[in-house]
Amino acid sequence: MKTAGITCLLFSTLIGVSLILDMAIGFNMKDAVRNTFNPFRVMDTVEIAVIGVFLLILAADLVMAFMRKRKEGEGKKKGRMK
Repeated sequence: MKTAGITCLLFSTLIGVSLILDMAIGFNMKDAVRNTFNPFRVMDTVEIAVIGVFLLILAADLVMAFMRKRKEGEGKKKGRMK
């Protein structure tokens, strides 16, 4: 429960800072909220490519971990049968 509370507190604080910074550079409230809750709309092509590469690396790591665990499980099953 503590972790969820801390996560919500950090999330709301970061959203507030983002809104304040957007309004400080001249956006009105509507545009600041739109930029905060839809960040892909204000990203450059390079930034989107970096996020895509990050997500691909993350997915590859998850698949490799799954395959490694599955392979270890098969090895243990074969060892038990002997």
